[in-house]
Amino acid sequence: MTGKSATSTISSVLLLLICVSAAAREFGEAPALSVISAMCLLAFIVLEWPRLATVTRILIGVSLGAFAAIWLWGTVSADLLERAVSRAAFFTFFLCSLNFLRDAAQTSPLVQRCGKVIVNQPPGRRYAVLTIGGHFLAS
Repeated sequence: MTGKSATSTISSVLLLLICVSAAAREFGEAPALSVISAMCLLAFIVLEWPRLATVTRILIGVSLGAFAAIWLWGTVSADLLERAVSRAAFFTFFLCSLNFLRDAAQTSPLVQRCGKVIVNQPPGRRYAVLTIGGHFLAS
């Protein structure tokens, strides 16, 4: 196994752990799941750092700076930190779920045909069909 494929595999496992812990967290109060999510999120960011876009690196730096400022003011509690990690894990889970849906839609002949029908409407009804069709495809 090459270094890149090993990194990809580990990153995928970390994302899976984040998603599972975020989903399980929604069914009950379990602070241990937030700890697992936090460790996996941190490991994922460290592992993927070389491949992150510059804007993403800047946003992570700004976020860490804001966290450091809040920490220095003494307004960070364990409960606040646990809620922040749970929300970050759930957002990760949400984005992964959207990616699965996008992949399924891209390979679906039915969705592709619907998209062509919607886009190829005459100008008089294009907006209405785009709005209604977009709503149906999003649902």
